Amino acid sequence: MTPLVASYSAETRQHLRGKTPLGYLMRPQDIQGAVVYLASAASDYMTGQELVLDGGYATMNHSDKEYYERAVPPRVSAEDEVIEMNSDLAAVGDPKQR
Repeated sequence: MTPLVASYSAETRQHLRGKTPLGYLMRPQDIQGAVVYLASAASDYMTGQELVLDGGYATMNHSDKEYYERAVPPRVSAEDEVIEMNSDLAAVGDPKQR
């Protein structure tokens, strides 16, 4: 969830949520574990790999189904996601905050 994604219409964001098996849009916090790993000595012997952090959007989205049926609800509701997005954008001082 970045200022670019925040500029998308609510309908577009909902479409992306529906196509993402985890059911919510990625926030910067969702990649912090990978960043810490890559910045640490734990990854020193790692070369030429691709870490895919997509909530399943590209890696699992191999069907023509518009939306996934989830056994477990997403981490946040669409409404709570907008609240979190606005809070995140306010924290970084984004002038396009909605």
